[in-house]
Amino acid sequence: MAFSLVLCLSLAASRRDGALAPMAAGIAAIIIASIVQALRSVRYSLVWEFDYNSVYHFILMGAVLLLNGGVKKSALAWCSARLNIEN
Repeated sequence: MAFSLVLCLSLAASRRDGALAPMAAGIAAIIIASIVQALRSVRYSLVWEFDYNSVYHFILMGAVLLLNGGVKKSALAWCSARLNIEN
C-alpha cells in the first residue's frame, strides 16, 4: 500500500491530474485503517460503542468512496480525451 501511495502521489505531481488526489487520499485512508485495526485499542462511541474492527470498517467505507470518486474522474477524463482526439 505504501508503494501504491507513493506512486499515486508522484503521478499526481507530475501529471497534475485532479483524479489522482482522491485516489491518493483513499489509499492513505486504507493505510490509516490498517493501523487502527493493528492497534486494537481504538474505540469510538456515537450512540453505541464501536470497537477497533468497526472503526476499521468505517474508515474503509470512506476510503472506498474516495477511490471510487477518483476512478470515476479518471475514467471520464480518459474517455473525453479519446473522443476529442478522434473528432
